[in-house]
Amino acid sequence: MVGRRFLPRLFSLLLCAAPASAAGSVRIAGAPAVVHKEIQAAVDAAVEGDVLLVAHGTYLPFTIDGKSLSVVAMPGATATVTGTITVKNLGAQQVVRLVGMQASALNNAAGMGFSALLLTQNAGHVHVRDSVFTGGRGAYGEQSGSPGGHGIWASQSDRVVIVECTLVGGRGGWGGGMFVGTGGRGGNGLQSNDSRASSHAS
Repeated sequence: MVGRRFLPRLFSLLLCAAPASAAGSVRIAGAPAVVHKEIQAAVDAAVEGDVLLVAHGTYLPFTIDGKSLSVVAMPGATATVTGTITVKNLGAQQVVRLVGMQASALNNAAGMGFSALLLTQNAGHVHVRDSVFTGGRGAYGEQSGSPGGHGIWASQSDRVVIVECTLVGGRGGWGGGMFVGTGGRGGNGLQSNDSRASSHAS
């Protein structure tokens, strides 16, 4: 029900937003004159309940910590995040929505590959829609490689809803040296620990 009420409001905000012609720009709905180059800067400037409109471009990782926000790619835009998106410490009445994100986690040279979306200690809602999350590759090992990262890793997050998303686990690291080694296992598309998550095709 929360998501259905949100969609008409989101559609209105997108129609009213000033067009974003430059790559790598983020605006807070209601304040289109202020342009942020990175999503994290917009997250830090936003207040509870704001909607962040993300233009086509490539962005650094960002973290939402204990704040209700919606991060939405503009229509037709590809909003690419190189690294991990983290959502943590949401209160029971808080909601974070991620729409149209494409996040590819970094490879790890010293262990398990990183996850593309990390959800941790969230009592509130996390809604993810029309997004792609790809885990990073695990580290090389002389005898055995490290496992790949997960597309989404949810830990202690009880209200996760995933709609029309592609979740890809990262590749395991190579294993080898003087002798033939064992490659690390691939990561999961969705890894859930002490969490509840539902996935929907539409």
